[in-house]
Amino acid sequence: MFPTMTATSRLTSILIRVGLLCAVGRSLYFLGSSPGKQVEKAKWDNQPAPQQTAINNLRIDYARKQSVHQQAVTALENELDKGKQHYEKALADLDARYTQRLRIAEQRAIVYQRQATGSPADARDLASNAARLAASLEEGRQLVEEFRTTLGLREDQLRRLGALIQADRQLFTEPTE
Repeated sequence: MFPTMTATSRLTSILIRVGLLCAVGRSLYFLGSSPGKQVEKAKWDNQPAPQQTAINNLRIDYARKQSVHQQAVTALENELDKGKQHYEKALADLDARYTQRLRIAEQRAIVYQRQATGSPADARDLASNAARLAASLEEGRQLVEEFRTTLGLREDQLRRLGALIQADRQLFTEPTE
């Protein structure tokens, strides 16, 4: 191209051309890169919005489920407390009836002692045996009624605990929308 040019000047000319070409290329890159970055950033910034909405919806759904679960648990705990109070009242009533029946048994023992007309020793034995039998009978009745009441409480608690377990299971197995 330039026959009179020396190697150094030729090299300088080539370097200048390469430099100019790089500068033009860099300018074109930045002209296209900057708006492209802004477009991609906007896309990225807008992309989490649907994900955040989904996360917020899940949080709301789980909060609702937790609230429903807590209400069910509270209601069941209240029922268990009422059952326990009923049980304690029933036991107190049983104790009062037992005490009353023991007084009646003591009065019967007095009657048995008067009615015994045999020898004084036989009469006392008869009265003593009858009194022990009556007391034993009343004690057995007391134990049977206490057992029935305890069994009723256990059955009631089992039903309510089963409902509590069902409420927990429903919380964990209910499909999300």
